Amino acid sequence: GVLFVLTTAMKVLLSATLLVALCAIVLADTPGHCLYDQVRGTWNFAMGAGGHTNSLNCSQPFSVQQTYQVTLYFPDLAVDQDGNFGFWTMIYDQGFEVQINGMKFFAFSYFEVDGSGNVTSFCDSTFPGWYHSFGGSNWGCYTGKKTSTVEPVSVPLPASKTHAADAVYMPDRQFVRRLNKAQNLWTATEYSELHGQRIADVQR
Repeated sequence: GVLFVLTTAMKVLLSATLLVALCAIVLADTPGHCLYDQVRGTWNFAMGAGGHTNSLNCSQPFSVQQTYQVTLYFPDLAVDQDGNFGFWTMIYDQGFEVQINGMKFFAFSYFEVDGSGNVTSFCDSTFPGWYHSFGGSNWGCYTGKKTSTVEPVSVPLPASKTHAADAVYMPDRQFVRRLNKAQNLWTATEYSELHGQRIADVQR
């Protein structure tokens, strides 16, 4: 009955929460920390020219060709400026992906580390990220800026992440499989275009 459905849903959510927590502790590659409610809302994506391959380096400056507005709703619904529907998902606490209107967008949430070892997360902005078609072509760069302001949060940089900038991005495929098996509310994925890149280069 209703109790069984609620209990099952709670177990699924608990399993997913535990896995996400494990990932944040073990696999986190950036010191940024942004929560779901800080990311949810309306974003303007400033997009550079498309037509590139997946070797595109978005750490280099690019000219904005258009602004694309997307609103991220609970739990994973995305709606763009033209009324197209899609979905979105958090990537741990470090970034988010949007799939909508035949395109995928991914970027890390923006943060800064000062000389005293404090990290400040700006969860209403992103580092330069990538967009491409569902088929894996037509690559371009973009940055995201939320239409509402999120108060920056500063915390001491964890010792385990002091040298994270020199680390090389490598996905944990087993973790991704476990996360998708534990819940069906959203789909975790890996980013082959980031394989072998230094975290510092990915964040630029």
